[in-house]
Amino acid sequence: MNELIDVMNVRRLDALCVTETKRKGSHTEELRVGIMALWSGVQQDDYASAGVGVVLSSRLGSGMKDYGLVGPRLLWVRIKLGITRVFLLAGPVDLEEFWDAMRDTLDLAEANEKVIVCGDLNGWEGTKRDKYQSHSWSKWIHWRVRTAFGDLERIKTEKLNDESIRSKYVGLVSERLANVNLADLDVDDCWNVLEESMVDSAKNVCGCAKRTKTMKGDAWFPPGCRG
Repeated sequence: MNELIDVMNVRRLDALCVTETKRKGSHTEELRVGIMALWSGVQQDDYASAGVGVVLSSRLGSGMKDYGLVGPRLLWVRIKLGITRVFLLAGPVDLEEFWDAMRDTLDLAEANEKVIVCGDLNGWEGTKRDKYQSHSWSKWIHWRVRTAFGDLERIKTEKLNDESIRSKYVGLVSERLANVNLADLDVDDCWNVLEESMVDSAKNVCGCAKRTKTMKGDAWFPPGCRG
């Protein structure tokens, strides 16, 4: 596991899916400070086989709100990071039983969540070996969690230390909330309106910065494996 974590750090990966773990039982654990792992496998008295897991960086681990260890072929994690909400499913995507379980699990995803599927993305169709046709499911599924979170904008909140910018921000938030009758909304809607008003106003006043990729394509390979 230390090698996996080291690869995640080098590649700046926020989530890593591991299939065919052959771990028994289902549980969560903290591998290093803030780095969480979720494991879903067969029962303790069963033969060690299958198994799926997800390792989350400290950034995503702190935003984990809920999870479900469905079975040795599927697990899901609900994450909230800033204004982005994600419903992540992990498993061996090439198995038909995975798709059956995934269809049921997708009913748990909320309308405002970005659904991401990650795993062993090799797909086949057909009934006989000589009639199989290979598919690249990665063209159909936005499975790269790093890409999903890497595109997040970081609001330059440090600009709020400037009194004039801070006053403008407070004015924009107040103006937006003045046009909303909060008394007609339930608690959840009130929080959503408040969050949207604060975030949009901060973007307008402070501006945003995006993360950029600075590493070479083979930076994650151990030196002994590079050609």
